[in-house]
Amino acid sequence: MSNLSRSRRTLLAVTCLGLTGGLVACGGGDSGESQSAGSADGALSELLGYSSDPTEQRKQDLEMQEIIAQCMRDAGYEYTPVDYLAQMPTGADEQYTDPEEFGKKYGYGIAYNYNLYERPGAEGNVPIDGEDGGFVDPNWDYQQSLSPDEQTAYQTALYGDQSAFMVEEGDITEETAFVPPPLEEQGCQGKAQLETYGESIFNNPDMSERLDQLFQDMEEDPRIQDANIAWSDCVYEADAAWDFLSPNEIYQYFEEYKAELQGLRRVEIDPQTGESVEPLQPNEYVMMSFDDGEGSSYGFAGEPKTISEEDLDVLQKEEIDLWKVDQDCQKDAGFVKIRKEVEEELVASFREEFPELAERDS
Repeated sequence: MSNLSRSRRTLLAVTCLGLTGGLVACGGGDSGESQSAGSADGALSELLGYSSDPTEQRKQDLEMQEIIAQCMRDAGYEYTPVDYLAQMPTGADEQYTDPEEFGKKYGYGIAYNYNLYERPGAEGNVPIDGEDGGFVDPNWDYQQSLSPDEQTAYQTALYGDQSAFMVEEGDITEETAFVPPPLEEQGCQGKAQLETYGESIFNNPDMSERLDQLFQDMEEDPRIQDANIAWSDCVYEADAAWDFLSPNEIYQYFEEYKAELQGLRRVEIDPQTGESVEPLQPNEYVMMSFDDGEGSSYGFAGEPKTISEEDLDVLQKEEIDLWKVDQDCQKDAGFVKIRKEVEEELVASFREEFPELAERDS
């Protein structure tokens, strides 16, 4: 396929922003710096109430945990602040604290995380709430010491009345979105989040809908699309097997690669229900699913087998090789500078439309 024909393809741009409030690292830096292609030096992070600096973000998270602990004590319960980052296996936090160094050693972390969390007997598969996998909750033993009614009251104090999050089937449609209750009504967790980060934009239907539209406008901006084209051609020239339209497609590529190594089979997914269109065997379930960008979805189902060390080494080598090319191509395409410029325009436009944000941020 010629570079010319590739450059004229319609770009199915995928935003590097997770609409749940967090930011997803989508690539490397400019001028030798390691930086997410979606962080814009914190413009969007600041708008959403989060810090783009990992150290500062952890500090905020720990402050929030201390607020939760005091709130729970005031309600008559014990609560130990949870330092989630500290519970990660040795070296795992580098994925967040030093993504450039992590990328040099592990690429995108697909093989690394499989080895750490998914492989049977992996180091990261530590018990949580009596089950395998995830983190140990330091408050678990205390909760288990309470009576069933006391446990319910404890959860209500911590998270608020969960019935507010229950919706009947059919209540949520394309025209209507679920609006969670205000943070001050979401127990100590919500109150601490409000005090630490401020009210979430996504709790305001008008703001949430408009922000979603601005994200889409950003990805359709000619400057972003031109950068995607330049990046895409650059990566393709390095290896014709790397035929991506945007950096985010790389993660999907390696997740599919991993699924194949696990012996999973591809199945069509109903985009409305998220379930497999074809019947699954009793021991099968959908491991992961993807939107194909054309209104359809697919996933991988089956009973996963353990990936051999040899296959995992091959997967990780390609991750590292592609990561290095990805970083160079993002730098050549000026990704960070362009996205920063476009995102700062987005934030300025959003703040102009919603002047009440000035009061929230003051």
